[in-house]
Amino acid sequence: PKHVNIEVTGSTLIVRAEEPGRDDQPPRLRFEQTLSIPQFLDADQLKATLQHGLLSLKLPIKESMKPRRIEIDT
Repeated sequence: PKHVNIEVTGSTLIVRAEEPGRDDQPPRLRFEQTLSIPQFLDADQLKATLQHGLLSLKLPIKESMKPRRIEIDT
């Protein structure tokens, strides 16, 4: 996790990973992925986990976008 950086700016999600090289060597591994976040997902509730080398990102649906039941007055 210390070599992985996740940033959210507006509707853009950027994931960067870099494994530093030894001593004065350049980085051994460098990765960057930029994704657009749809408007119906809540970027403020983003959760990231790293287990066994697998990075998982969870972006829940905004409450305002979830279906809701409307009561009918009689």
